[in-house]
Amino acid sequence: MLAFAFTFLAGCAAAEPLPDWLRTERALPQVTLDPLYRGLCRRPVEYLGYSFGDDFENLSLMAADGANAVGYGTVWKPMEDPAAPNGVGVRVPDLFLGAVTLGQTFRADNPFTALSIATPTFSHPVGGSVTVTLYRASRENRRQERVASRRFEEVRDNAWLRLQFAEQPPGDYHWECAEAVGPIGVWGTAGNAYPDGAAWRNDEPLTHLDFEARLTTPEGEQTIVTGDPDERIASRLGRGRFGDLEALGMRTSMHVGNWNNGFFPYYPRWFYEQFPDVTMLDQDGKAFEAGMFGESFGWPAIDHPVITEGTARHIDACVGEFSTSPAVIYWVMGGEALYPTYAWPNRWSDYQDNAVVHFREWLRRKYGDIGALNRAWRSDHGGFPDIEPPRAPAKNARWADWLDFRCDAMAERFQYHYQATRAADPGRLIVTANHGHVYSGQHRTTMGFDPVRYAQVSEGFETGQIMTDDDPDLFNLIYGESLASLGKPYCPVRLAYKLSDPDARGGGRSYTPQAARRYVYESLGLGAWHLGLIQWRGSLPDGEWGVMGTPAQAEIASLFAEFEAMGPLLTHTWPLKPKVGVFLSEDTWLLDGFDRQWTALHKWLARTHVPKHYLYDWHFETGRAASYPLVISINNRRIAPATLDLLRAYAENGGHLLVVGGFHTRNRAGGRCAQPAWLKTGPRGRGRITLVVEPKLTAALPAIMEAIAATVGAQAISVRLRGDRQVSFFDCEDITQDEHDVADDMAGHTSLSQTVRLDEGLIHSFAIMTPTYLKRPEKFGFTLEVRRAGSGGPVINREHVGPERVHDNKWCEIVIDDHAEQGAIYHIVAIPDPGLPAATIGWWRFSTAHYAQAYAFADDRPVDGVRAVMITRREARPADAN
Repeated sequence: MLAFAFTFLAGCAAAEPLPDWLRTERALPQVTLDPLYRGLCRRPVEYLGYSFGDDFENLSLMAADGANAVGYGTVWKPMEDPAAPNGVGVRVPDLFLGAVTLGQTFRADNPFTALSIATPTFSHPVGGSVTVTLYRASRENRRQERVASRRFEEVRDNAWLRLQFAEQPPGDYHWECAEAVGPIGVWGTAGNAYPDGAAWRNDEPLTHLDFEARLTTPEGEQTIVTGDPDERIASRLGRGRFGDLEALGMRTSMHVGNWNNGFFPYYPRWFYEQFPDVTMLDQDGKAFEAGMFGESFGWPAIDHPVITEGTARHIDACVGEFSTSPAVIYWVMGGEALYPTYAWPNRWSDYQDNAVVHFREWLRRKYGDIGALNRAWRSDHGGFPDIEPPRAPAKNARWADWLDFRCDAMAERFQYHYQATRAADPGRLIVTANHGHVYSGQHRTTMGFDPVRYAQVSEGFETGQIMTDDDPDLFNLIYGESLASLGKPYCPVRLAYKLSDPDARGGGRSYTPQAARRYVYESLGLGAWHLGLIQWRGSLPDGEWGVMGTPAQAEIASLFAEFEAMGPLLTHTWPLKPKVGVFLSEDTWLLDGFDRQWTALHKWLARTHVPKHYLYDWHFETGRAASYPLVISINNRRIAPATLDLLRAYAENGGHLLVVGGFHTRNRAGGRCAQPAWLKTGPRGRGRITLVVEPKLTAALPAIMEAIAATVGAQAISVRLRGDRQVSFFDCEDITQDEHDVADDMAGHTSLSQTVRLDEGLIHSFAIMTPTYLKRPEKFGFTLEVRRAGSGGPVINREHVGPERVHDNKWCEIVIDDHAEQGAIYHIVAIPDPGLPAATIGWWRFSTAHYAQAYAFADDRPVDGVRAVMITRREARPADAN
C-alpha cells in the first residue's frame, strides 16, 4: 500500500523557470524529507535492486532485470602488524579497486627453475586468463630484464600457476600478473609477511600484504610467502567490483567500519588471545560468545580502545581509497549494532572494564558532581570511581541511567564512525546501519537502539528489517514510520521477507511474487530513497534468501520496470508529512517497553488508511511537533518533566492532544505521579485536549475517529465498498512479544500449560512455539488441548500434533473459533507422547515476562514467566462498508 501522498518540491531544478509561488517552500504542503537532503536525494526509490553485490555475470543479470543499485561493504578485520598502533593493522580490500598489474619482488637464496603463484577465480570453477612474467630486478628497476613469460587460460579456482624456465641464479627478482581477462586474482597474506620484498599493484607498493608464491629449487619446493588462513587476502585483477558497477551503470551503498553483531564473527582468534578483555561480559562476569557458522567467538565490545582506534584507521584507509569511485552513493557506518542482551534478554551487557569506566565518565558529564548523583539516586557514593553499574533491572533512577548510557554508548559507536568517515570524504551522505525488531516488548532496550540519537549522529538510516509470512504486525510500515518523522534519508537496502518452510535451510525461503510487490510499494509510500531486496542468490544458516530462478524474480523484474517508467513522475517528489503523530515517550519505551496498545493503534491506523508519524520527546523539544495538528498518546505512563511541559505547550499553541490511558503516572525513579491537572481543565490557548481514561484502544476508537475526521477534514475520501461475500480478518498477538529465554523440555512432564485471560471477541485459534533443539522429531509428537475456565474446565478442542507438524521454533496451532466473554480464561495444555525422548520437543517460555492474568504451569504447578502463545482473533467484516 502507499502510505503517503506525494508532492512536488519547489527547490528542485526544472527545464523552465518556475512561477514564484512554486519557488516558495511555504506555499507547498510539508513533506517528510528535510530540505537539507533534497539536492542529493532526487526522488523516492531512486536506487533499487538487490541487497548485495556479486560477480560481473550476476550483476549483469540483475541489471538486465532492471536493478540499478546493490549494497557492498568492507568490515574491519584486524591483522597482525607489529609496526601499527597496538600491533593491529588495517588493510584496504583490493577486490573493490581491481588492478591492471599485481606483482611481488623477492630474493632467491638458491638457484631455481620454476615459480608458482596462487590464483583465486572468486568461486568460478573455471575462471579467467592471465599472463605471468618473471623479471630480474634491481633496486632501481623491478623489470630490469625479462626471464620468462606465459599466458594461462581458463584458470581453475585457487590453482597454482607454474611458470617454468632455465635455471636462474640467486638474486633479486620480480614477478608480475597482467593482461587479465575474466575473474582472476592473486592470493596474498596480510601484514609484512615477507620482509625481503614487497607487493605491488599498478606500480604502487602495498604495505598491507605480500603475495603468496613458491619457487622450485634443486632441493625441492621453497615457499617465499606462506598463506595464512586467518590473514589470507584475495586481490583482484581487472576492473574490480566498483569497475564492474560502473561498466553496468549501477551504483552501491558502502558499509565501512566494524561489525558488532557477534553472530557474524570478523575478529580472528589471535585478536582475542592478544586482547582478552575485548569480549563483552554479562552482570555475572561471564563472557558472551556467539557464532552462526559452527564456531563461537567473543562478542566484541563497542568501547574497547583497540577496536575504536583500529576501526577509525580502517575507515580512513578505505574511504580514502574508495571515495574516488563514482559507483559509491553513500557510506553506511559499520554493520549491525546491538548488545548481546537482545539475544539473551536476561543477560545484561556490557560489564567489561572499559564499559564500566565509560559509564562512570558518562555519569560525571550528566551530573557534574557526586552530590547531584547521590540526590538523584538516593545514594551515598564518595566519588564517581566508586560507582558500579546496576546488575539487575529495577524501577529506579540508577537503572534508568544505566539504560540511557547503553543507548548513548551505542550512538557514540556510530559517532566515531561518522567522524572518521567525514574526515576522509566531505561530500557523501553517511548513515547508520539498523536491523532487528524493536517494536515489541523490551527489544529496543536490550538492543540499545534509539532512533533520535542515531539521527543526531548521522544523515540517515540504512535498514535490514525482516518480514515473515503474513506479517501480522505490519512490520515494514512501523519500521519506516518510526524513522520518517526524523526527516532524514531512509534506505531499506536489506529488506527481507521469509516464508516459513521447515524443509528449507534455516526454516524459510525468500520472497513470493505477492510479498515482493507488497513491500516494494510500501517502501515507495514510505519514501525510501534506496531499496534493496534480500537477495539475488545464496543462503545462510538462518534462511534460503536467494530469489534468482524463483517466481519472485520475474515479478521483481516487472516491479523494476514499473518504477523505471514512473521515474519522471516521481522526480523531485517526496511523501507528504501526515497530519497525525503518535507520541512514544522516551522514558516509557526505554523503561516499560513497547506497549501492546501502541501496536494495536499502529495496525488500526494502517488498516484504516490513516498515515502517521511516530513522535519522540525530541519533536517537542525542537518544536517540530507543531507541524502535526493531532498527536495521540496512549499509555505513556512515564514522561520526562520537561517533555510534559512541552506537551502542554503544544496544546496551548493550537494542537489537539488526544490522551488515552496512563499519562505521566510514574517517574523514572519508579515513584507514582499525579496526572497533571491541565489534562482535565484543558489548555489555556487555542488547542484542544481529549482524555480517554480507559487504557485500551477499543475504548478510545470513537474519540480517535472523531479527532482524525476533524483533523483531516476535506482531505478524507469516503469510499463505498460492496463485496460479494462476507470476509474474515485475522489479528495475531504473541503474549511474550517475541521474547523467550527458556526452552522447557516436554520430556519428563505429564503436561506443560499456560492460562490466558481474554476480553470478549471471537478467538479463532491458539498456537504454541516449539523448540526441537536443532533437529526434526521423527516418531514422537504431543497432544494439544484448550480448556475453558482453567485447568479443570471443559475441553473446547483437542488434537494430536504429529512429528510432521513439529519443527524447530515454529508455531503449532489449534483452532477453536470460540466467542470469549469478558474476562474469559483459557487453559492451553501440551501433553507429550509417552516415551518422548529428552531434548526432542519443548515449549518456549520467557521467565521474567508478565501478561495480564496469564500463568505458566509445569505438571499443573506454577512456574515463573509466560509461555509463548500466539492468540489469533477473527473478525467478520460486512459485505457493505463505508
